[in-house]
Amino acid sequence: MTEKAARVLAVLLCILIAMGGVQGATLTVAPDGGAYTDLHQALDAAAPGDEIVVRAGTYPGGVVIGVPVTVSGEEGATIGTAGDTTALSVTADDVIIRNLACTAAGVGIIANQTDGLVVRDCRVISDGVGILCSRCNESTLATTQVMAAQTGIETMFCMGTKISGCQVTADGIGITLRDTEDTALEGVHLMGAELGILAENAERCEITNTTFTGNGAGILGVGITDCSITGSAFSDVIQYIQFYAASGCSVETPSLEGPTYFAADIFSNTTYCCDPYTVSGRDFGLLADTYTPPEGYQLFGDAMNITFISAAESAEAPSVTIEADIPAELPGIAGNTYGIYRTDGTEPVLMAVPDVSEEGSQILQMTVTEPAHIALMARTEADETPYYYIFLWAVVALGVLLLLVLWRKR
Repeated sequence: MTEKAARVLAVLLCILIAMGGVQGATLTVAPDGGAYTDLHQALDAAAPGDEIVVRAGTYPGGVVIGVPVTVSGEEGATIGTAGDTTALSVTADDVIIRNLACTAAGVGIIANQTDGLVVRDCRVISDGVGILCSRCNESTLATTQVMAAQTGIETMFCMGTKISGCQVTADGIGITLRDTEDTALEGVHLMGAELGILAENAERCEITNTTFTGNGAGILGVGITDCSITGSAFSDVIQYIQFYAASGCSVETPSLEGPTYFAADIFSNTTYCCDPYTVSGRDFGLLADTYTPPEGYQLFGDAMNITFISAAESAEAPSVTIEADIPAELPGIAGNTYGIYRTDGTEPVLMAVPDVSEEGSQILQMTVTEPAHIALMARTEADETPYYYIFLWAVVALGVLLLLVLWRKR
C-alpha cells in the first residue's frame, strides 16, 4: 500500500469513527432481559446522542433527564405512577421523548431552562399539570394526548413553542401561555375544560385550527399583543373569546355562529374578520343574531348583535366600527340598496352605503355607539312581468271592452 493510499484510508476511518459517535448507542430498559431495569439506571450510563428504548412495563417516576438523549417507548411503556410527584424532569437541551405514557400526581413532564425539547406521540396523565415548560426555547409538543385535573399544558417565559395535533382534556385550563413569545398552536383539540386557552402577557401567538368541545369558554387573553386566531371549530361552548387589555390582535372566522356568546373586548382593540365584513372597537360584546330578512331583502354573511360593556369605564367612549367588502357585481340587487342596515325594528333601516375614500376607492363603513342589531343586506330587484302575462291581460281587457260595447248596443 502506498503512503498516499494509507493516508486516505486513515482519514476515512476517522470519518467513520466520528459518524459512529454522532449516531450514539442504543440502551434498553426492560423489566427483565434488558440491560437496565429502570430509566434512572439507563440515564446514568447514557452519553449525549444515545437512544434509550423502554420496553412495555411500568417504571418508577421522578426521573431526571440531564443528558441530550432520545427516550423512546415501545407499546405499553409507562413512566411514573399516581404516587409520583413527577414522571419526567428534563434539564438538558435537545431531549426527545416519544411514544411514552407518563403518569404523576403533580406534573407529568416538566422542562426547565432547556432548548429544543421534543415530546411526540406520548400519553400524559396527571392530577396537576400534564406538561409544564418553564423558560424553554423552541420546544415542540406534537400528537400527544394529555389528561390533567388542573392544567393540560402550561408554558411560562418560553419562546418559540410549537404545539400541534395534541388532544388535551382538563378540568381547569386546557393550555396556559404565560409571558410567552412566538407560540404556535396548530390543530389542537381541547375538551371539557372550564377554559380552553389562557393567554397572559403573550406576544405574537398564532392559534390555528383549534377545536373546542364542551368548554365553558374558549380563549381568555389578558395583556396579549399581536396574536392571531384563525379556523376555530366549536361544539357545546358557552363563550368563544374574551380579551382584556389586548392590543393588535386579530380573529378570523367564517361565521359568528357556534358559541352562545362569540366575543367580548375590554380595554382592547381586536379586529374580528367574518367574511364579508370586519368589526373592531373597544368595550363591546359581539354575537351572532338569529335574523331572517324580510321578503325582498338579501342577507350577506351573519347578522350581528352588538352590545357595550359599560362597566369597563374606559377613558374613551365605547364604539364599534364595521367595514364591509363591496362585491364587483351584485346581480339581482336594486341599485343603491347594498349597505349596512339596523334590524332592531319591524323594517330594516339603511344606515350606511358605499362611499368613495380620499384615495378614490369605494369603502363601506359605519360606526356604532349604541347597542344595535346589524346586518349587511340589499334589496332585491322586483321580478319583471313576463310578456305573455301582459299579452293575456291585454286580451282580457279587450274582451271586457267588447262585452261592454255589445251590452250597450242591446
